[in-house]
Amino acid sequence: AGIAFLWFAVALRMWLSRMTSTQDVLLSNVQLVSAIIFIALFLAGAAASTVLAVSVEFSDYPVDPGAARQFPQFGSALLLVFSMRMAAMFVFTTSAIARRHKVLPRWFVGAGYVVGLFLLLVATLNRLLVLVFPIWILILSLILLLKARRIPRDGQEPTPDGAVGAST
Repeated sequence: AGIAFLWFAVALRMWLSRMTSTQDVLLSNVQLVSAIIFIALFLAGAAASTVLAVSVEFSDYPVDPGAARQFPQFGSALLLVFSMRMAAMFVFTTSAIARRHKVLPRWFVGAGYVVGLFLLLVATLNRLLVLVFPIWILILSLILLLKARRIPRDGQEPTPDGAVGAST
């Protein structure tokens, strides 16, 4: 999932830079960095959540009960608290770029700000929180797929203003 999201984030960044006449370097870089930090925290949270199982499987020493309680909580905190804040930054920056250049529907940009605020401000360890960001990504992917279907196949690409021009 982390590798797929990294590919998605870079492809989205490339698509946005191609669809806009001017690139907002600050927002584009914050978008990429927040995606990378999200993935790092996501993977660190997954590793911390599985350290107990790895210890039991590969160690001959008894498992410390304190560590057995702490590592899953640490993994949950990394995933549900810290990585969700980076997901919020990714949503905010994507929505800001899309709003500024009008490359995504207005309703989706507005929903992006709501999702970003939700991910940023919710303080819970409820595992359902993890579904909010992938659902937003899924909807964004569907919008991008629908936009890609509208690109003419004869070698001409739409410009940011919607006109069709010759490709380079």
